[in-house]
Amino acid sequence: MSASGANGSLFLSGAKIESWYARNLRGNDVGGLGNWSVADIVQLLKTGRNSSGAAVGSMTEVIHHSSQYWTDADLQAVAIYLKSLPADPNKPKAPQPVAPVPQPDLHSAGSLAYAQYCAVCHQNKGEGAAGVFPAMAGNPTVESRDALNLIHVILAGGKTAEVKGVHPFTMPAFAGVLSDQQVADIATFVRSGWGNSGAAVSASEVAKVRADIAKTH
Repeated sequence: MSASGANGSLFLSGAKIESWYARNLRGNDVGGLGNWSVADIVQLLKTGRNSSGAAVGSMTEVIHHSSQYWTDADLQAVAIYLKSLPADPNKPKAPQPVAPVPQPDLHSAGSLAYAQYCAVCHQNKGEGAAGVFPAMAGNPTVESRDALNLIHVILAGGKTAEVKGVHPFTMPAFAGVLSDQQVADIATFVRSGWGNSGAAVSASEVAKVRADIAKTH
């Protein structure tokens, strides 16, 4: 029997914690683990990254201090359990209609800022580098209905989990370099480019996340 939260969502179906959004771990195709295989989950818990991206925020500490040391049998058992969870019917089954976001103009403020600050790692076409820098194209964190994690990592930077035998990589923080509008421009650009379908991000959304981060640091 699954417990429900105050908002009606089921256990392990996602929540905002410490200025990050902990993703839905249930079987939803949109925003959940419906499209992940058992192997995808095992790889993330073991190494902090998989073909869909990398762990961020407090999850990197979980991997660093705990899950990288689990036995293969335990990793497999956890992954099989998570895959057994049905979708949360309170979560969207398909992307919700949003105001149309024009396909990115390569001369827009967002694309130019992306080229200056992001493309050296994430590449001009958002393809990233396999096993090193996450792709922006098709990345569930980038396309998420809630852009909190994308905004947070642009502002505060991040570091992949420190795992034995896997070199960690660090993303610099841009809070002291980019204005709220510049962060919003970059986030909007990557959320709407290369086939992504995320909604636009506003400077006011960025300002709120910036203020929330300041309270926890």
